[in-house]
Amino acid sequence: MDVNCGLNFLSINTNVQVGAANGRNKVDNNVMIASNVVIRAANHGMKLGMPMKLQPSEPGVIVVNDDLWIGSNAVIATDFTLAGGTVVGAGAVVTHSTSEFFIVAGVSAPKKGERVLRSFSGTLMG
Repeated sequence: MDVNCGLNFLSINTNVQVGAANGRNKVDNNVMIASNVVIRAANHGMKLGMPMKLQPSEPGVIVVNDDLWIGSNAVIATDFTLAGGTVVGAGAVVTHSTSEFFIVAGVSAPKKGERVLRSFSGTLMG
C-alpha cells in the first residue's frame, strides 16, 4: 500500500479506512477526514471467466489536495482527484474528480455549490 501524506495538519477521526491494494493514495496539507470514511485506491477484479473472489485488485490513484474536509461516512472511489478547497458531505459517494472549492454531497456526489469568500460583520456570540 502506498500512502503519502502532507507535512502540515492532517486530522483523521475514528474508524477511517485508507487502502490502496498496490494503488496509491496522496493526501496533501490541511485535510480533515471525519469518522467512518473509506478512501480506496483500488477496485476488485470483475472480469468474466473467473470468480471475482479469486481475481486480483486493480490498482488506481486517489489524490486529496490541500484544504479539504471529508464528512463522516463518505466513500472516495479510485482514480479521482479532490481539488483544493473541496468539501465532501457526510455519506457522499464520490465517483468523479472535483474542481477547486466544490461542495459535493449525495450518493453520486453531484456538485451542490462552491465555497466563496464572504466578508463577515457581526458577532459570533450574542
